Amino acid sequence: MTGADYKSIAAFLDDLETRDIRLSEDDGNLRISSPKSTMTDDDIANIRARKSELLEYLRRRFDFDAPIPKIKDEGAAPEIGFVQQCMWSHQNMFPGLPIYQLPFAWRLNGALDVGRLEAALNQVIARHDALRSEFLSIDGSPTVRYVEECRVALSVDEIGAETAVHEEAAIDEWIEPRRTAPLDLENGELFRAGLLRLSAENHVFFFMPHHLVWDGISTDIFLRDLASFYESNAAALPPLRVQYADYASWQNAWLESPAFGAELRYWESQLKSTDEYLSLPTDKPRPKLFSYKGDAVSFVADAATVKALRSFSLENKCTSAQILLAVWIAFLHRISGQTAIAVGAPVGNREKEELQDQIGLFSNVVAISEDIEPGKTFAQLLQKITDKTIEAYGRQSVPMEYLQQKLRVSHDPSRTALYQSMFTHQNLDERRTRFGDLEIQSYAVHPTYCLVDLHLSVGESREQIELEFGYNPTLFSHALVERFANYFSVFLKSVIANSHSPVAEAPLLPETGLTKEMREWNNTKLDRKRRASAHRYFETCVQSTPEKTAIGMSDVALTYRELNARADAIGISLDARNVGAGDIVGIFLDRSPDVVAAMLGIWKAGAAFLPLDPMFPHARLAYMIEDSDAKFVISSSNLIDEWPSKSPNFIDIAEMLPEGETPRQQKAIYADGDPDARAYVIYTSGSSGNPKGVAVSHRSLTNFIEAMALTPGINSDDRLLAVTTISFDVMLLEFFLPLSIGAATILASDDDAMDGFRLADLIDEQEISVLQGTPATWRLLLDAGWQGRANLKCLCGGEPMPKDVAEALLPRVGELWNLYGPTETTVWSSCAKIDNPNDIHVGRPIANTALYIRDPNGNLTAPGLPGDLWIGGEGVAIGYLGKPELTKEKFRSNIFDDGVGVIYNTGDRARWRLDGNVEILGRKDDQVKIRGYRIELGDIEAALGKHEAVKQCVAAVIKNDDADPSLAAYVAFHEEASATGSELRRWLRRHLPLYMTPQFFTVLDSMPMTANNKIDRKQLPPPTGGISTGKQHIPPRNEIEAAFAEIWREILNVDDVSILDNFFELGGQSLQVARMVAQVRKKLNLVVSPRAVIFETMEQLASGAVVVDAA
Repeated sequence: MTGADYKSIAAFLDDLETRDIRLSEDDGNLRISSPKSTMTDDDIANIRARKSELLEYLRRRFDFDAPIPKIKDEGAAPEIGFVQQCMWSHQNMFPGLPIYQLPFAWRLNGALDVGRLEAALNQVIARHDALRSEFLSIDGSPTVRYVEECRVALSVDEIGAETAVHEEAAIDEWIEPRRTAPLDLENGELFRAGLLRLSAENHVFFFMPHHLVWDGISTDIFLRDLASFYESNAAALPPLRVQYADYASWQNAWLESPAFGAELRYWESQLKSTDEYLSLPTDKPRPKLFSYKGDAVSFVADAATVKALRSFSLENKCTSAQILLAVWIAFLHRISGQTAIAVGAPVGNREKEELQDQIGLFSNVVAISEDIEPGKTFAQLLQKITDKTIEAYGRQSVPMEYLQQKLRVSHDPSRTALYQSMFTHQNLDERRTRFGDLEIQSYAVHPTYCLVDLHLSVGESREQIELEFGYNPTLFSHALVERFANYFSVFLKSVIANSHSPVAEAPLLPETGLTKEMREWNNTKLDRKRRASAHRYFETCVQSTPEKTAIGMSDVALTYRELNARADAIGISLDARNVGAGDIVGIFLDRSPDVVAAMLGIWKAGAAFLPLDPMFPHARLAYMIEDSDAKFVISSSNLIDEWPSKSPNFIDIAEMLPEGETPRQQKAIYADGDPDARAYVIYTSGSSGNPKGVAVSHRSLTNFIEAMALTPGINSDDRLLAVTTISFDVMLLEFFLPLSIGAATILASDDDAMDGFRLADLIDEQEISVLQGTPATWRLLLDAGWQGRANLKCLCGGEPMPKDVAEALLPRVGELWNLYGPTETTVWSSCAKIDNPNDIHVGRPIANTALYIRDPNGNLTAPGLPGDLWIGGEGVAIGYLGKPELTKEKFRSNIFDDGVGVIYNTGDRARWRLDGNVEILGRKDDQVKIRGYRIELGDIEAALGKHEAVKQCVAAVIKNDDADPSLAAYVAFHEEASATGSELRRWLRRHLPLYMTPQFFTVLDSMPMTANNKIDRKQLPPPTGGISTGKQHIPPRNEIEAAFAEIWREILNVDDVSILDNFFELGGQSLQVARMVAQVRKKLNLVVSPRAVIFETMEQLASGAVVVDAA
């Protein structure tokens, strides 16, 4: 009979039994017991047709309640227990590691007879066959045998007189090698014992068994038996009716029986919700393979907590173990932020009476899972956990290892399966405290391993409650787990005292609001110069160093006096056009010093500037101009001529800049404005499909300039290379930080900024001492073979700093700084000097800035725990232009620090580290950063969804271990509609900047949906790039074209390339252009213009490339 047959028969019998129809086997005959008129004709027909199957099933039906039988054939090889098999196999995967070793130590106070103790230990070993096991490997499979005799000589060591004054340290030093050295299982070492003599009447007894022959209850039995033999009172011990071999044989038969199926089906239904891994806030990077290393933090609950717990237990008619398990689940919910929590809870699994006095591995683990919805009170959670534990403990005989195999649980090797946290509770009142005249006291020994990320072990006696946080030290520092223990103590008291309040509101800190250390970390007050307008710093430098170079590009260099004259002329021209306070003026210029002159001139006129990147689609620029109500747009004749017919109010900059210097006019130059007036408006990606304008004041910008001048710092001798586009707000640092201090800004051309070789040359030729870039920019340089510059201050921001970039930069530069901040808080809000690539963070807030990390209820999170990052201080922007509701949603009154100012919700997840630095943990929404640009995936989806062929679409970020993240789009077309990849990309480029165009397009018949009828992003397949470009395919015709094709295939991850293909239409991105240009130069010694890549085909690029020396 197959397993399916058994399941079918079992279901048939279950159906009969629900109607009180019972079948039994009697000496080969089938007996039926049924009330009158209950059985139907169909029942009788089914029973007759399946009689032989029913008899076989009933003969094999397992009677779980019957006593465990002794093995009949004593000469047969004993069976190994199922859990032992799994544990042995798992142990062998980690050779040399002390996994599953259970170290114990006890102080023995009084006159110890060492000989009697040794004899007693050997009598315990003789009593329990499990302690005389030998585990062998035959053809890679574990087997077991039991030796008749196994005697142990108890070695005695003595503490030296010189260490007696430091007794505990000496004990720990003696225990350590015994605790950590792996037991030699291959040679039968299943336990290790030793005795340390501290004085004539003070000893420490150490005993460490392997989990293969031991569980938690075995410890109590061991101490009881050891005491009885030591006291020569063996007669008091109950006889052992069976041994471990009998149990192993019985358990294996149980697992194979049809009756086991009902228990299994219960757990299958219970564990469906445990497919989400618990993500605890670790402070070390998670290794690819879980290490099973262990350490612990121990503490004792104070008397008030113990009293409150026991009173609460009586009031709610539940055990303290149930209460503490519920508190543990709630605590894990709080520190992880996850709602679905699964915890492994070890159980004795000794329901059979004959197992009550056995030493051996009988225990099991049951998984208790719970969803903690918003608003759930602790009383509600406790009731559910109490019900679940009663139900689960009644079905504790199904080995968790069996379930993992049966359910085929998908396994991430960096984590444990099914659950990543455990809870253990032991009643210590039954544990022996005396051996005859000896007083026994437990001595704390930390475990050598931890099976999960975090394990709470509770030992409870009448006098006290001991708690131990077992943890994996490859994931957590000892200091962080100590914090967890402190938070748990506060949380425990709170939920017991306020059980009818939501779990989410229970505090983790003993004080509300900012803690003393948080106040210290946010103490960034700086008394600064407080210029009314940002250009005043520049004008001070004009007066002090008029002939010093202010800005340069290629062969052009302007002194502070010359740059100021151009800015004055622009300001005067705008003033003549009645531009003033409250107005916005657009800047639509190619990269040149005149961009900076225009910004300064607009400020001199009292207005705010709006940067408009010529690389953006006209439709997007037109929206920005209209949405901002820009009064004028400063541009150049070539760009004005390219604009569509309906033009905004353009001013040709050539008309604003006469050949000679313009006499100064006091109004344009010296009129001070309101420091809270707008300095600029910059547009960022918006989830609605249109970008949103962020308005930033002069107060915020001037604070930023002074803060950056202080940290990371700049001086008047520095030369900063500016590589950022006008659409990215970090250009403000590149332009105005040097110009505020008398230093020089050197502008890289668009082509230079995309070519790592040319950037490297510029750094040396221009003697650059400061360079700011995204990780993509730094990769560009590194890929070009840049060897570095010893005095270079490297500023990296815009997206998380990758470890490999930090590793490569640190030996090449003088200083490496990691910068963080959203546009809404003025460029950068925190910074950190990075000295170790394994320790990357964003540091502390810059001057006059504060960081607040809040939980979902708006309370401040405890250090070490994740939350939502809010930023306050002088850098917070005015808000979103023309969007009061969105501004109200994202900018809130500061309820901290005496309610001063406004705080902004960044949407980033973060946490305070224990050293006072902030770590960014990712986003809580669909906003992403690609090459430093902030992108709302909804912006892409809105634009793509307007294409007439597209029925549904989703944008996603694809992250690769060895490459920068890429954008991907998934589309489902209307019936009988389609579009090529080229058509979709061209469509998007009419509406979005190049950096927002997905690299990959994948066609789906329909989008995967969740139960709530939302698109299930987790179920999206890997991108295939499966939409053709729609062009004729012509293969390469010569060696140069073939080499180009190979480079394109490698960089773009495409199968085939035609010489008629355009790099961007195949999904290329700006950073990949730089990589492609670098590869062509390296492999072919040819130079390709990055700008030409935008428009030309491979054929045109290959034919137009020039030899390096000729370039």
